[in-house]
Amino acid sequence: MANLAPVLDNSGTVTLGAIASDIPIATNLGVSLSALVGSLITDPNGDPTGIAITGADNTNGTWQYSLDGGTTWTNFGTVSESSSLILGAYTLYSGLLGTKPTDQPWLAFANLGTTSETLIPEGVNLNTLGTAPIPEIIRNSTYAGYGNKNTTPALVNTNFPELDAAKGFTVAFSINLVSEARSNDDRAGFSLLVTTKDNQKAIELGFQRLSANTGKIFAQDDGVNLFKAAEFASFDTNQVADYKLTVLNDSYTLFANGTQILTGALRNYTPFGGVMGVDPYEEPNVIFLGDNTTSARASVNFYQLALQTQTRVRFQPNAGFDGTSNFTFRAWDTTDGKSNGDRVNTTSNGSSTAFSQAFETATITITGSGTGGGDGGTGGGDGGTGGGDGGTGGGGTPLQIEFIGTAANDTLTGNAANNLILGLAGGDRLIGGEGDDTLVGGLGRDTYDGGPGADVHVFAGATQRAALKTSTVRQPDRILNFGPTDVIRFDFDNNPATVDLPRKLFNAGNIRAKNLEAATKLAFADKNQKRRGAQPLKALEATFFTYRGVTHLTYNDRNARFNPRSDFLVAMPGMQFDAGDASRGALKVSNYFG
Repeated sequence: MANLAPVLDNSGTVTLGAIASDIPIATNLGVSLSALVGSLITDPNGDPTGIAITGADNTNGTWQYSLDGGTTWTNFGTVSESSSLILGAYTLYSGLLGTKPTDQPWLAFANLGTTSETLIPEGVNLNTLGTAPIPEIIRNSTYAGYGNKNTTPALVNTNFPELDAAKGFTVAFSINLVSEARSNDDRAGFSLLVTTKDNQKAIELGFQRLSANTGKIFAQDDGVNLFKAAEFASFDTNQVADYKLTVLNDSYTLFANGTQILTGALRNYTPFGGVMGVDPYEEPNVIFLGDNTTSARASVNFYQLALQTQTRVRFQPNAGFDGTSNFTFRAWDTTDGKSNGDRVNTTSNGSSTAFSQAFETATITITGSGTGGGDGGTGGGDGGTGGGDGGTGGGGTPLQIEFIGTAANDTLTGNAANNLILGLAGGDRLIGGEGDDTLVGGLGRDTYDGGPGADVHVFAGATQRAALKTSTVRQPDRILNFGPTDVIRFDFDNNPATVDLPRKLFNAGNIRAKNLEAATKLAFADKNQKRRGAQPLKALEATFFTYRGVTHLTYNDRNARFNPRSDFLVAMPGMQFDAGDASRGALKVSNYFG
């Protein structure tokens, strides 16, 4: 299928958190690119995305970017439509360029035995099947595949970044199995191997084709079960699929076409003794795709490979500056083969190009009196770090400290201050701790746990549709122990200053149904438990209901009828109604929203 340009939603405003003009460089952590623009970009082809920076105001300071989570920083320099700066991903292979992976600058090809490598439309076919009458044991003995290291071993491209599990990264690839066979069910004709910079944290996934419309993807185990099939997912590997493998801390998660299908612990494969030459399991920072076993063979179509590490941007102001600065950007979809830090011409955009037709401006406010520094660093397993020291002259610790997650499944834990916790994509657990916290989940199945204090549970998006789709009956979030001082907030324009409230709020009471979707449909049909009958939930109205002992809240979008794909629903275990509201039919919106 021909490429379609990515889509950038520029209907709202994009802002970075305000900073002080005298903020120390060490505490100016900036913001992660995914937090800043991730929810604004969609791609019709499912390609990994980033941005192309087309302009930057460096008059009163310096815009900078980091490709390693904030350890090292590089100036944007002079950017324009004809010399735009690419950020957000490394394109390790793009089949749309019409060349083999080794004709692009990131991957090497290695093979042993009779194999073939053939260009196909928008990709390459790798075949290790062999042909009859050659015995199966000999056909299985062939190896072939692509990796970021050669047989020296050395990186094919020295710009390849560290695969740091602590900071998190994503490997995105598109493949389909044409044919696959094996003599051992613990092996697969196509595998993906990723080792992090700590070679004792790795994961190998095997892809099997079981029939014309079924398949299996499994993780190779370690320890006493070294290279035995462990956790697995049943998935049709015949179809072309866009896979994303996210790695964070000690875990991995595999998504297929945007849906999580497999997750588990990273493994240590270093005890493997190797058979000849380089042992990839001993090597750090490895990505390999192909046939690496003598017990299986395959024909696989390979279309794309991209790597996304944690990219951040920041503005370092000149001392004494009080005002705003900004940069402009377009969405980018990686199909042009470019990578982080490259310069491109974006004057041709939209249509089948790699760049969105729409552009957007990101703005930051710089104040003369100290404010908190940065967004609190990266999220991940333990919530990262706080938001600097409040800047000079800002009165010490800021009242609100930010914790920001990644595209993976994060657990973000606040402290006793009033925290802002942003989960972004992935299935996140947001733990506020003490204080009056604001929790924003984003895409993925999230759990909000505000703890003590008056907490705000936010469901946000650039549009009403985007905000409501962050939690639906098909993938509901959870709010734990919602209390009388807590509120829910809808934000339909990614602007915390504007609050979008339901027109009316009801309680449909206890509902019996065969499943949650059926229960929600009944709540839509009869919203008020005190006035039973045909009382449909109107557009922009909300109602609580109880299903199997758990309170749920649902909100109707602008279309009157219930739609499980677009109408909002969140589960609220431990929900505490205001006095008397559990038995009422009509409730005050202001008691639960704000």
